[in-house]
Amino acid sequence: MKKLLIIAGILIVAFFVLMYFTQDMGYGTYSEGYRMGKLNKFSSTGLIFKSCEGDLLLGKESSYYFDMKDSVLINPWQFSLSTKSALVSNISQYANKYVVIKYRQYRIGPLNWENEYEPLEISPLDTSIAILPYQEQGIDGLKSEGFRIGRVVKLSKRGTITKSYEVMFQLSNIGNDFMSMSVTDENIYRSLMTSLLSGKQIMIHYKKQFMHNPFGQDTDYVVWKVEKIV
Repeated sequence: MKKLLIIAGILIVAFFVLMYFTQDMGYGTYSEGYRMGKLNKFSSTGLIFKSCEGDLLLGKESSYYFDMKDSVLINPWQFSLSTKSALVSNISQYANKYVVIKYRQYRIGPLNWENEYEPLEISPLDTSIAILPYQEQGIDGLKSEGFRIGRVVKLSKRGTITKSYEVMFQLSNIGNDFMSMSVTDENIYRSLMTSLLSGKQIMIHYKKQFMHNPFGQDTDYVVWKVEKIV
């Protein structure tokens, strides 16, 4: 029994030493991107090794949304911050306001954080930004095509070996109608960025492929044209 207590004590001490030296430290970058929405929550949590946790309700006038099919929490988007981050001191000024958050996703998040997403910059929407239309050429293997009206609430470049551009739209003007698509052209990515930074709706034209390379993109849907709404 005494040996077991000694071993347990060593393991507990080792755990706290590990937490102390690795707190707020993530491993590797899996993705980088931007999210747009209303800053709904921000708090400091933890008994010994503290972190800051926040919620961003994606898009405009949306609410809590859980995708039962894929068992994924879509809304709100949750993020973590070190208590030492420069963003902590002024983040309250954005409470209940629509903002754009530039973030990094770690492959392995810090042990004292609740998730692996770390905000790098926070800024208000800039409605003066004009929508930049663009049209891509030549997408093969088409199953269907169409267009949707919506606003961009997420843009990311993700992947461990092969990087892909991914986008999420809020398809209606308000609410939890979201759709994920992929982007294969950097100019389309830049065009979509103008919608995300401004919060403006756009018309996106997409093509659905028969199949896609899972290492090159996440979805069968590819955005090939972006138009501003007149």
